[in-house]
Amino acid sequence: MVAGVYHPAGCKPARPVPMLAYHGTADTSIPYGGGGKSILAGSGWPGIKGFFNDVIPDEFAKFAADFKCDPDPILTRIGSDVISHEFVGCAKGVPMSFFEIVGGGHTWPGSLLASVLKPFGRTTNTVNVTTDGWALMKTHSLDAK
Repeated sequence: MVAGVYHPAGCKPARPVPMLAYHGTADTSIPYGGGGKSILAGSGWPGIKGFFNDVIPDEFAKFAADFKCDPDPILTRIGSDVISHEFVGCAKGVPMSFFEIVGGGHTWPGSLLASVLKPFGRTTNTVNVTTDGWALMKTHSLDAK
């Protein structure tokens, strides 16, 4: 998940699913800390205003709780602008990692196009969503039957 994590009320995943999420602390589209203020708040999409109230790391932690992970993540600073929130002890050993992009906007971390996406805020090259996501999918795919 990039620049948005949402755990709907009543969500009951049938099985643990490996997850990676990345979100900038200065995202003005989907606010990191909730609070309901977004540059998208005027959108006509039903229910979107409630989405802006959600505290993003808390939404990710709800998925970690669903998968029986230890409640307190291990925090690790990765470079000057990224903090990893690693949930451990999860059911079936699924990886659950949330990456806090300090000062980051509504962007794709590691994007080669970041310089032209300046209206969406600062991005980082400390982590790369494309590379990380592919590595996760390569090692945690479902068997095609």
